[in-house]
Amino acid sequence: EGKGLGQRFLRHIERTRLLIHLVDLDPANGRDPVEDYRTIHDELEAYSKELSRRPQIVAANKAELPGTEERRRALEQFCAAEGVPFHAVSAITGLGLSALVQDAGDRLLSGLSETASPDVIESPASGVPASSFEC
Repeated sequence: EGKGLGQRFLRHIERTRLLIHLVDLDPANGRDPVEDYRTIHDELEAYSKELSRRPQIVAANKAELPGTEERRRALEQFCAAEGVPFHAVSAITGLGLSALVQDAGDRLLSGLSETASPDVIESPASGVPASSFEC
């Protein structure tokens, strides 16, 4: 409680079908990535049991930094025990991002029922065709 998610944000994410937790592995910040994930998950659960049971992925960022191996391994083992998919990623180098995007896309598509139609953006508000963007 009181960790900063806020009721407005929690109401906003109720519309999501998949939650991706971006967890910082940087040892210089002095935080425990497992505890950071637990804090957010506990706050989600306190707000809504249904929301806390939505499909989730943990993306452990800054995996390229030296000294993150032990923290990454601890978070990966925790996620495996909890049944939460885990990806070590780096926003700087691109490490693991393709696999994360593929996994998220696969999970979203597999969660769609045959009668549901996905939200498709043919052309973003900027007028640039969506097909011109690469992931």
